[in-house]
Amino acid sequence: MVYYENDEHHLLETLGTSLFHTEDAVATVSAAAGLLALACHLGRPGTLALVPGWICSEVFHVLILAGLRPSPVDVEKDFTMSLQAAERISAKVGAEISLVVYAPFGGHAPDFEDWLKWAQQRQVTLIADLVQSPDLEVWQKIAPRVTAAITSFRSGKPLGASGGGLIAGRQMVIEAARTFFNAGRDRRGRKVSLGVNLSLAAEAAEAARRRLARQVQLCTEWRALTRKKLLAAEAWCLPGWTQSSRALSKIPCLQGPGRPLNPDATYRSSVWRQAVRERFGAVADEPLPNLEALYEKIRVIYINVEQRDSGGYCEGKLL
Repeated sequence: MVYYENDEHHLLETLGTSLFHTEDAVATVSAAAGLLALACHLGRPGTLALVPGWICSEVFHVLILAGLRPSPVDVEKDFTMSLQAAERISAKVGAEISLVVYAPFGGHAPDFEDWLKWAQQRQVTLIADLVQSPDLEVWQKIAPRVTAAITSFRSGKPLGASGGGLIAGRQMVIEAARTFFNAGRDRRGRKVSLGVNLSLAAEAAEAARRRLARQVQLCTEWRALTRKKLLAAEAWCLPGWTQSSRALSKIPCLQGPGRPLNPDATYRSSVWRQAVRERFGAVADEPLPNLEALYEKIRVIYINVEQRDSGGYCEGKLL
């Protein structure tokens, strides 16, 4: 039985297609595996992939594995991905940018329209990393308008279950991802492309489907809890965040309550840069002055209606 014929996978993929308002969807063993499939199919080897400077190192290494050079992008003062920084990178390398990974921090996406326009004008593929977004309206606003979107069911994520991920997007792209995960074999079993044999266990697919379905019920409560947390943290919130009416999984605050940002500080790491040098030669990344200035000052409030003690801020109290 090939990867995409598993009944539990089919149920998860059908639900994902419906909730993300896309043409198709495919279950994956993880969100990182999903990004790998997309980067291999959509990216041009040797070109740049723009990613938020704060994002985890796993994203950087997946892109390198796919033959792309990750280029971290600075943030604005509200912690959104800076278009001005992207312009500076674009001016240096021109058409060498083939991919943008748009990942709204905590699911806060006021800049999506601007990034969509930017990518369309430059004919750059836009992928949405919605792992941190728990709001159905955000999924349905973004996923149908980008090439593909990914989410995660890994424990600790907003949609945490028993592991796995989902890619939702255009049918041709999703079919290419299915082929990739079926060891490069098409529906007739013919070897037609590069691929790996990675299959999400049926039990994990079932757990992911149940968790995804439950989010439909939880979304209203999650939005109410988000408003409560935003109001409680209003004095520390970054610009624009208190106006959000969507469910969020994280709120960045300036020297307020919450936990520090991920201490691994990927954008400062020498590990992925060494991998880049070994594969692409010496390169110089664009400076990230805003992220450098904010990184040590930011405190993060985590929000999860099913795990109210999962972060640095719980029911208005610092944990």
